[in-house]
Amino acid sequence: MAAPPITIGELSNVPAPDSPLAAQWAQDVSSRIVQRFANKAALNTWAAPTGAHAVTLDNGVLWRRISTGWTQVTPWTGQAGGVAVNGVAATYQIASLTIPTDPGPRIAHVSCVLRVDVFSSTTAYVHLVVDGGWVGEWTIRNTVALTPDTTNMTWNVVLTASTPLPVNKAVIVKVEMAHNGAGPAGNAITYAEAYRNRLDVLVTPRGY
Repeated sequence: MAAPPITIGELSNVPAPDSPLAAQWAQDVSSRIVQRFANKAALNTWAAPTGAHAVTLDNGVLWRRISTGWTQVTPWTGQAGGVAVNGVAATYQIASLTIPTDPGPRIAHVSCVLRVDVFSSTTAYVHLVVDGGWVGEWTIRNTVALTPDTTNMTWNVVLTASTPLPVNKAVIVKVEMAHNGAGPAGNAITYAEAYRNRLDVLVTPRGY
């Protein structure tokens, strides 16, 4: 006579040693190991129970099933090179990237690196913008009022911030610069080289 099933963790029907496999065993186990799928489209065809994990082989990303779908466990990273801007009394977008939608609670860690030239009698403002709202600001002032075309100050700016992200929504992250100049002396300039002007984002799960 076969021994009755035993309990291990959540599994209450584990076959005892030297017993035949229980019919339900394979189904229970498959929900609690990391399944492999070719890509996210293939993963979406699996109606997995909440708590199941899987990996997509095309990108090596680990996913966890929650009540509203598959949420990415592997941190999402993105980097956008900046563009050079040189303008008068306006707001300029220096760099931008889009964080893809995800149903799980997440937090974004955002940082930018900029080199900014601020001409005389000018205040420049660098903003980190996530989902349309400011999450950080850097103010740069040059109070020297000399020859507009030759007097400027160069600043290397490193600005970081962290913020929760909305679920089930793609979010745009931007670096913007504005300044108060009204003429040639009011210019504030950034540079396009990646090592001088860059936006970096790291998105990690929150609440797991």
